[in-house]
Amino acid sequence: MPPGTGRALIWHFPWQNPEGTDGESGPIPPEIVYHTTESLQAPFESSQNNLLKRVGESLIDYVRRGRCYNFLIDRFGRVFRIVNETDAADHAGHSVWADDRYIYVNLNDSFIGISFEAQTRDGEDRSSAGNAQVRAAAMLTEMLRSRYKIAAGNCVTHAQGFRESF
Repeated sequence: MPPGTGRALIWHFPWQNPEGTDGESGPIPPEIVYHTTESLQAPFESSQNNLLKRVGESLIDYVRRGRCYNFLIDRFGRVFRIVNETDAADHAGHSVWADDRYIYVNLNDSFIGISFEAQTRDGEDRSSAGNAQVRAAAMLTEMLRSRYKIAAGNCVTHAQGFRESF
């Protein structure tokens, strides 16, 4: 691991020689991946306040225990740091992704995971992320992109139908 961080080195291989052994590594997370928690969603009504609170607290506790994401954006647009962005969160499993220059291996180590407390319903290609969540994600994304020099094209969704531009 790089000195002072809990994030493993990021292995990436150039497109010109993806099967070669000349992979490179670096300590800075080069991408962001957006997720939805796919957790229970209580109706956004005042009569559901107690349930909304319980569901939200349970979700935060669950993702903290599992180190599931680097950040969680709740239904109210509040951003919670779950795992420091310099540390790997367990949000992508054994995975591979490519941009126009490199093929990246083990996305837990090379992506910052941001999750929305939301669901993608059957038959819909869009998640139920609300306007407050989208605004919070835009601000968080801009801060992370600026801090880590992340290209806009390297901010991707994990199979969700987000149409908003962060």
